[in-house]
Parts: sequence; C-alpha cells; structure tokens
Amino acid sequence: MTTAMANTAGYTKKLLVYGIGYYGYLVGGIVGPQTFIANQAPAYTGGITAMLASYCIAIFLISIYMVNSIPLNRRNAKIAVEHPESTAEGDILDGWQDQTDLTNTKFKFLI
Repeated sequence: MTTAMANTAGYTKKLLVYGIGYYGYLVGGIVGPQTFIANQAPAYTGGITAMLASYCIAIFLISIYMVNSIPLNRRNAKIAVEHPESTAEGDILDGWQDQTDLTNTKFKFLI
C-alpha cells in the first residue's frame, strides 16, 4: 500500500489508487479464509494453492509496475536535461499543484 501511494501523485488519483487497493484488501480478507475447507485438513491443499497463486500474481503485477516505472523515470530525467528551467528546484508552490505523476516532470517513481 505504501509503494502504491508513494508512486501516485494528484489528489483524486491518489484517492482512487488507495480505494482500489483497500477494496482488494477487503475482498482478500473475505475470500481468503473461504479457501481453507475443513474436509481438506490438515494439509489444506486448496488454501495453500490459493495463497501461492495469489503470491505469484502479486509478484507478476509488481514486476510489471517496475518495468513500467523505469521508462517513466528515464523520461522525466530526459526532460530535466533538455528543459532545466521547467524542472528547477526552488519554486515552493510546485509541490502544492494538483498534478498527476504522469504530468509532473519533477516526480520520481520509487522502484
């Protein structure tokens, strides 16, 4: 949750990302225990399989996010080199503008 929030800019976009993440957390909390069926005790193969599948999907999605963030950081670095006046530090009000992470050229994605 922290990485998703740190890598998102813009008030509305940040709220939407947090809401989607929290919704996924809630759904997982409801569905997860249902995969552990009493007649599979003590191995609980269905629950273990569901957990491993969820972890694999999470690792895959995090990898895609990382692969997407690298070119965006390179793009912002290229803009900073080509247009140093647009990315100069020192304007205090820049931090208060409601720009998304894709429009703010000073934004750095955490990987």
